[in-house]
Amino acid sequence: MTVMTTLASISPSLPRRTLIKAIEDLPHIIVKQNSTTVTSLDNLYAVFCDLLNELLGLSANRSTIKAFIQQAFIKDSPWLFLIAIGFLASDAVLPAVRRALPPLEAKYNITEYLLNELFTNTHYMSKVVPVDVFQVNQDRKEELARKLLKIFGIGIDGETKEESASILENLDSVEISKLSSELEVIIRKQIQDKLAAEAAAAKPSRE
Repeated sequence: MTVMTTLASISPSLPRRTLIKAIEDLPHIIVKQNSTTVTSLDNLYAVFCDLLNELLGLSANRSTIKAFIQQAFIKDSPWLFLIAIGFLASDAVLPAVRRALPPLEAKYNITEYLLNELFTNTHYMSKVVPVDVFQVNQDRKEELARKLLKIFGIGIDGETKEESASILENLDSVEISKLSSELEVIIRKQIQDKLAAEAAAAKPSRE
């Protein structure tokens, strides 16, 4: 009994090559930008309900899910959100996700938690990573995969939590973009100040 309890309390983890393969080998109907699942909110709603109710065994309120999706995606592309669902539902990842649910259910309203976390991560990433870049860039795929596993507290084999956090920080396109934007503002200000100083120095003195 002690051994079983200990094993059950160990946080689930996946090999890095498994998560990379899972996000690279998604079905074409998910990856394709113009698939009906992407372009139809009703289809997206149905896919997410299937993930929660059929695959994860959760008793999700369908009207709550539909209202959230309609509100969240009225102006935003749901493509990365769909990619996230496909990744979590894959045969390689789903068992670890199921194992990770009990402690989350004890802390959160699990449906609202997953909706908000999945939407937030995919929404902000979609703002800085074009779809065509995501399709061919392995770093961006790994970034999304790691962010999704982090939602569930799923680790990577052979990595400590600190190592995983450091790797994700280095991969984080949103933070990189934010820092790049802030640096650009600083550099532009420095250039403007220098030009203004040079212009002032070039003016003839009135004395």
